[in-house]
Amino acid sequence: MSEDAKKGRKIDERDKATLDKAPQPEILESDDEGSEGTPQTPKAMRQMMAAFMGFSRSSGGSVYHPIFDKFNDGHVDTFLAHSHEEDMERLRAEHRGPIYGFLYAALVVAVLVFLVLYLLPQDPDLLGEILRLAIAFAGGVGGGYGWRAHLDSRRMDR
Repeated sequence: MSEDAKKGRKIDERDKATLDKAPQPEILESDDEGSEGTPQTPKAMRQMMAAFMGFSRSSGGSVYHPIFDKFNDGHVDTFLAHSHEEDMERLRAEHRGPIYGFLYAALVVAVLVFLVLYLLPQDPDLLGEILRLAIAFAGGVGGGYGWRAHLDSRRMDR
């Protein structure tokens, strides 16, 4: 069983072919200790970085840059650290979105309940006008978002 299969990572045949074809810089090929006594990156990580460099060289959108020849283990570690930080921040942001949505909805419901409980006994006509304006405002906001989405979809079709 391969290392990737043990770790639960699925590799399809295209990935395997790309890993086999990907050019691997000399520094990424040694399994022994580094010159300063620091260990080299694990073999699976070297293969992943070689595949990454191969994808970036072969992709139609990006052009090969000679700086990739100078990419070493220190850069790999820095790249992985920054990648992990970005992933954690993205995860935090994804968890904050639903919380804020719930808080906004709860605030709107609380304001409507307060208006109904406070204004219904005192001035029902004012409550009717406020609710009518609130519904018209919500409809305008929803219509604006719908119109914007419609224009964006038409723009994407071109």
